[in-house]
Amino acid sequence: MWEKLKSLTLLGLILTSFYLTGELWLVHYSPPTPGQQQGEYREPHPLAIMMPTAIKIHFTTESRAYSPGETGFSETWDFLRGMISGGHMVSVRSITERDWLRAYALGSIELKLAGPVQMRMWLEALSVQPSGLSTDHRMDRVMTSIHSNHVYFWDTERGVFLAWENAARQDQPSRVRDLTSQHLLAAFTNWPGQEVRLLAPNLRARAAAWVYVPALPGLWPQLLARHERGQNNQLIAGFFPDWSLVRRVVQRDGRVAFTDGQRHAYLHPDGAVRYVATSWFHPLHDINARASLILASALSFVARHGGWPAEVRMSYMGVEHPPGGLAQINFSFVPYVSFTLQGRSEFVPVVARERQISLTANERHVSDYERLVYLPIDVGASPTRIITPEAAVRAVEQNLLPGSLITDIYIGFYQRPIDAAAEFLFPVWVIKQGRQMFLVNAYTGEIVSR
Repeated sequence: MWEKLKSLTLLGLILTSFYLTGELWLVHYSPPTPGQQQGEYREPHPLAIMMPTAIKIHFTTESRAYSPGETGFSETWDFLRGMISGGHMVSVRSITERDWLRAYALGSIELKLAGPVQMRMWLEALSVQPSGLSTDHRMDRVMTSIHSNHVYFWDTERGVFLAWENAARQDQPSRVRDLTSQHLLAAFTNWPGQEVRLLAPNLRARAAAWVYVPALPGLWPQLLARHERGQNNQLIAGFFPDWSLVRRVVQRDGRVAFTDGQRHAYLHPDGAVRYVATSWFHPLHDINARASLILASALSFVARHGGWPAEVRMSYMGVEHPPGGLAQINFSFVPYVSFTLQGRSEFVPVVARERQISLTANERHVSDYERLVYLPIDVGASPTRIITPEAAVRAVEQNLLPGSLITDIYIGFYQRPIDAAAEFLFPVWVIKQGRQMFLVNAYTGEIVSR
């Protein structure tokens, strides 16, 4: 009798397992077909996701900004790449803000990246082999000047300024300064760009010296975008090599969890997806020295799991060394949208308080991956006048961190929660103090809260 009862219990458990697996496959998330698992994936080159989001040229009498796709941008980017590429002895030293400002003012070319990246990794993507360069240096701005033969880098979040001393070849000791002067003359004559300026005098002391804003913000459209939650079925299934081992659990907070014991995926109510891989190994290398290889692995992972938006930039890179844990690198990426506004090219981020594309990777694999992406469709047909950047600063003035300068001001489209297949996203002024970000509705002047 006891043996018979055990046999019936075992049979019941087997049938229940088959039922739950069928529910998972057929009702909730079907496994990807062979056609979905194979195929070509668009994987961006590391330099493409670390390209500038804007270039500013500071003349003697005015400053202009150039966006990707605008005449003057590619010419200046190619010029700077050509001047920097091929170098190998990169000797940098810390400088004061006063030294930097002397080179910055009245005659310089400035590259603005989407966020801080490892300086060594960026130079390697430019085919520079920076032997002896520390892996600790980060930067999100690059500059050449008519006043110096150095190439300057700085990290706007930490207020750190560096100079690559005498970046020109020994047989051309004034090459950087001379070529920068020639390029400024060509730009002033041929490429109108967009005029930019400092904040109004009564607010100028609240911002860092490199913060420039559009001289005439003018009219701005909304952005029609769609949520990519329709592909979550394929995205989650692609994390697991054997779907038959995956179990599905609905959690109390509304998340749906999937796991095979080693890999875990979570589908959040807002459509966000998170993947976590749990494993341990003894690291063999200095993770900083292998940052370029780890980035290439991360880019490939995203290409195979969800894919890349048409335009995207790296907005953050940071190394973490948890006590007793593995050293890993955190990467974050932001989608951008390109469009023409009143005959001028614009390159604008889709900004969100949540992580849009974020990875944590070590020397072997991606251990954590989060994704919540809205895909741009088109801009609206009826642009509306927006408030000035000064009005946006005044709107958040009481919330600004005391004793800290504003490190950036720019326009983005706010990735607000949407329920429909596609909805319009309104423009916002983004005001940053280091990693602290404030958003102001560019139409109404209202602070955008969580």
